[in-house]
Amino acid sequence: MIEYEKKDDSFEFEKYICFVKPELWKNEAMNLFSSAKVLLEFSDLQNNDLFDKGNKLNGIFSDEIANRPFWYFRVIRMLWGYGFENILKGIIIKNLSKEDSTLTSIPIDEIKTHDLITLFNKANIDLIEEQEFYIKIIEKCSVWMGRYPLPIKAKHMYEQRKPMKTREELFERSRQLYKKWINGEIPRTFCESDVLHGGIGAKEFEIINDLIKTTKEKFEE
Repeated sequence: MIEYEKKDDSFEFEKYICFVKPELWKNEAMNLFSSAKVLLEFSDLQNNDLFDKGNKLNGIFSDEIANRPFWYFRVIRMLWGYGFENILKGIIIKNLSKEDSTLTSIPIDEIKTHDLITLFNKANIDLIEEQEFYIKIIEKCSVWMGRYPLPIKAKHMYEQRKPMKTREELFERSRQLYKKWINGEIPRTFCESDVLHGGIGAKEFEIINDLIKTTKEKFEE
């Protein structure tokens, strides 16, 4: 009969290792960010194959994967969210180890959250409004929308505009929103629902990549 180490003992050892070697958190983050990049690049290849009729993916992937339409974007955002969780928790652990020499293992309560805004704050990384908007979106994907069709609590739902009774009211609301945006009164004319039910746009991609670079540089400080 195989003898196993007590899970409590192995857990305590891993807590120690993940504390003294915070680069483990960064490595996990890079795995997740790289996986998101691969999936995004594959989706681009598949779209090009679909419209160009090149059939370049056939023979490389099974027909089911090469020819079946996928909705990648929430999964990509989910991977981004998990990546940020890891690298931000690594930064927090590094900072805590410098501030408190008595710590010898992971302070679980300090990092036990999926709230990315809280983690950015704890990692001493300031976000502008535009960055916060997209970070809250990928957080929703890591918590539920990249995995399930609905959350377990209403508070985790995405924000969406109220439906309008007529097409004329809808057009008028859009006109007013556009006017406010032009005048600098609101940061955007679209909401979380619009982004989550669409692809990954150039602006979102740019912001997330900039934040990946920022967190990597912060980790190396």
